[in-house]
Amino acid sequence: KIEPDGAPASLSKKILTEILRDELGFEGLIITDDMTMNGATQYAGSISRAFRLAIEAGNDILISSTTAQLDEALWRQNLLYMRQNPEFRERVIDAAGRVLVFKLRYFKGENAAPLFPDVARLGDLLPDREGQHFFLNQACRSITAQGALPFASEGRILLAGQYPAFFAEGVKRYPGARQFKFPYQQSAFADADRRQIAADLVRAARGNDAVVICVADDASAFFASSLKALGIKVIVLSVLSPIPAFSLDWADTVLYAYSYSPYSFNAAFGALAGEFTPQGMMPLQR
Repeated sequence: KIEPDGAPASLSKKILTEILRDELGFEGLIITDDMTMNGATQYAGSISRAFRLAIEAGNDILISSTTAQLDEALWRQNLLYMRQNPEFRERVIDAAGRVLVFKLRYFKGENAAPLFPDVARLGDLLPDREGQHFFLNQACRSITAQGALPFASEGRILLAGQYPAFFAEGVKRYPGARQFKFPYQQSAFADADRRQIAADLVRAARGNDAVVICVADDASAFFASSLKALGIKVIVLSVLSPIPAFSLDWADTVLYAYSYSPYSFNAAFGALAGEFTPQGMMPLQR
């Protein structure tokens, strides 16, 4: 409602500059979340434009989960725009200057970490064991369970999902499980495509004793609903918003993980296999 055209906060000059900087007097660094996420790119129309809008809005540091190649439009178009647009160039200089000041303050401070790590100890430090333990612990605490647990690995099991991490963690607990992969896409499936995938899933599920299916959106909930009439055990592993899985309460077990990170899949399959008792609570009313 602050931005009538629906601009996300990371791309809003009104929010970041006019409100955060000017009205609230914030003097620190403004840093984006991952700029390749759909919330930014779908609004902006392209990654390169999303990065430009983020800089113009007032961000000082932009985060990207993937590194753009040197010849990609993200660099080419914004470097050209910086040369052609004095106002944009000044905004870039302002952001870079603020970042440098904060770095100098940090490295000249009393608690600064060494600029260069001890190469001999990198194997002990990376990946960060403490961080891995923290994220897995958080994921385990969040798992919300509905239905029968644990699920034994006896019989023929089909894993049906759209994320590599789902299958990677699934086969650790159920090594002999078969796999059925379907796509995940932001745009809606055509009705014919939805029906075709559901029919293919039903064919793949026949002859199995149980199906563990990952539900991330309305489309995958539709695929899962096609299994109801088969009369076999169905376990739903819900990720992202729990709402699409609410219609699947007929399933033998529903596990809500709220995220599609490897930690969440590890936690969900751990709960399913009886490695711990999930204590998470549903964060919203049905």
